[in-house]
Amino acid sequence: MVLAAAAAQSRQQLEEGLVKRAEAEVERMMSDATSGNPDAVERKSKRVAEIVKDKAFPIARRRELQDRCTSLLRQAYETSVNLYLDDAVAAGRGADDARMHKLLAKAKDHFTLALRAGASEDFKEAVRRKLELIGLTGPLGTSEKTNRAAAEEAAKPQPPSTASGGVGASATMTP
Repeated sequence: MVLAAAAAQSRQQLEEGLVKRAEAEVERMMSDATSGNPDAVERKSKRVAEIVKDKAFPIARRRELQDRCTSLLRQAYETSVNLYLDDAVAAGRGADDARMHKLLAKAKDHFTLALRAGASEDFKEAVRRKLELIGLTGPLGTSEKTNRAAAEEAAKPQPPSTASGGVGASATMTP
């Protein structure tokens, strides 16, 4: 009888220790997810998976922790995509097309992974809008070529207007 009670207490201590280890790993995952570091989140998620595979781990908590890991991984990928797209906008404004294209490629890779992890329709729409913005983004300021073309256009003589009462029409109107 005493032996059974000691075994039950030992098992409970083992379960508590495993749960604490898994929860501590999930807490560390949270900071990585908010900073947009999906690689670190994925490594920690694999560690949590190993912990919950233990036969002594309580089954009731297993699914909860697995769902939290999936959610944090999705959050990390979404944050990563947003950070890459923001950097791509900055690269586009700085006329660094090579860097912008590299950042867009990384963003698209992480976007795919975010979708696999269950990203929402709102996230998809936000990414689509940011990609449109990036497509419209050009270098800050205007180029010399644009300034020169505008000056040449302004210097061209304007043809007289043929509209009645328009600029260049005679001051007298014929009925």
